[in-house]
Amino acid sequence: MRIADRPAFASFAARDAAVWSSGTSSFEQQLDKARSIQEAKSNESSEGSDQALRSAVESFEAYFIHQMIKGMRQTIPEGGLFEKSFAREIYEDAMDQERSANLAAAGGIGLAKLLYDQLAK
Repeated sequence: MRIADRPAFASFAARDAAVWSSGTSSFEQQLDKARSIQEAKSNESSEGSDQALRSAVESFEAYFIHQMIKGMRQTIPEGGLFEKSFAREIYEDAMDQERSANLAAAGGIGLAKLLYDQLAK
């Protein structure tokens, strides 16, 4: 039986799809979202588009932080107390996504503010 056919994998895949579609997606999608919001902002100056721009740059910062954490985790040598497994990888990735979203919401590394200032011009 393939891993993708297992019921546990299907539930994790559905959860991951929901997490990624809820605001954290690929770099290109986030960039396109920010650009479309910038274009809408230049056409009309409203409170809603301002909030949408803030949301877009915050979700982009969360994605950026997640990629940094993911890269840092790859530098950790394998071995140790617990064996590396597929379930552990999924758990660590989900934990890293949540951690990066929380970091971005709490101010992050300042990337969201810089992007917002640049795109709001």
